[in-house]
Amino acid sequence: QALIFNMGSSLGSVLGGMFGYFIAFPFALQFLIEWGTKNMGLTAMISASYYFDLFIMIELGLGVIFEIPALIFVLARIGLVSAGFLLRNTRYAILIAFIVAAIITPTTDIPNMMLMAVPMILLYLLGVVVAFLFGKKRTKEPGD
Repeated sequence: QALIFNMGSSLGSVLGGMFGYFIAFPFALQFLIEWGTKNMGLTAMISASYYFDLFIMIELGLGVIFEIPALIFVLARIGLVSAGFLLRNTRYAILIAFIVAAIITPTTDIPNMMLMAVPMILLYLLGVVVAFLFGKKRTKEPGD
């Protein structure tokens, strides 16, 4: 159990970092540069501190997002959630995913917010599978 959790959470962190580095960060940086140059007629002069602040914000946000299946694994193992419960509450999870994505997205555009929300929703659905496979099985009480 602990090995599965450790491997899953490590893999989630690595995949979140890679997704942020190769997809989300370049997309957000490109949006911010193009928005400033096209809409406001400014010349892009990015400072190192702003560049790294943006990079760290995206990497940490996605690192946490990609831990959703590991969190669901723990909650399912101790019996707080089940696959059925998670499936019944998927619409609330989608709403929460978009709210969280709107808060942690460093830019103001919808495509960048979607780069945060869509992985959250997909990882939640992966968490449903994890809860089904590894969740605490309920035993029937005598007389049920």
